[in-house]
Amino acid sequence: MNTFAIKDAAERAVSTAAQTAIAVIGVDAVTQGVSIAEVDWPLVAGAAALAGVLSVLKTLAALRTTGTPSLAVKDPTKRKRGDHVGE
Repeated sequence: MNTFAIKDAAERAVSTAAQTAIAVIGVDAVTQGVSIAEVDWPLVAGAAALAGVLSVLKTLAALRTTGTPSLAVKDPTKRKRGDHVGE
């Protein structure tokens, strides 16, 4: 794993965790009718952490499958032998 892949994985994980936290806060506020002070913060933290971990695992799987940090392979020559991406 090179420096680019590590930085990319970290950026994706942080972005995914932040998006998840915002979504959980919004859902909690709308469904429970609570203010920001009354949000279930352990729920927000847990969901965001889980989303971040899953993002890192997905990036690792993509590196193994496609050789890039993304499962979307733009260059078919980067696909490893035996891969069936898109089939």
